[in-house]
Amino acid sequence: WSALEAFNDMFSFNGVMADPFGFKFDAVDLEVETPLSGIVDPVHPVLKGPAGVVATIGFFVGSTARLTGTNPKAVGLVTFDQPAQLVVGAVEAGKGRVVFMTDSAIANDGSDSHGNQNGGHDAWNDTTQDNRQLFVNAIAWLGG
Repeated sequence: WSALEAFNDMFSFNGVMADPFGFKFDAVDLEVETPLSGIVDPVHPVLKGPAGVVATIGFFVGSTARLTGTNPKAVGLVTFDQPAQLVVGAVEAGKGRVVFMTDSAIANDGSDSHGNQNGGHDAWNDTTQDNRQLFVNAIAWLGG
């Protein structure tokens, strides 16, 4: 199983309620290195927060997600190509909050699991994108 399948299975069969968060990950593997500027909700605190405004993020290798409609507090924030192809979204469920991002490389600092550096993969410090702001804003919103 991939992580996407494991999460989707947990969302559907968790013993509490089916699809509590109102989104599912799509079983697609997108290997397209491109900046994304499909901002859906520019005033959401994950996109406009204490770390600044998020206008463009990077996409490297990842997937997409889609809203399912079961949670009215689930919102798409950044799209890949079409409105239904979400890369970033936020959800309020009960007393908790969830932020999903479908590409972990958005937070890459240019190092691998062995400590080797590759400056060409340093999305965290890429000044042409707002990757760092996205993550810092998300953490602030999650803790707020």
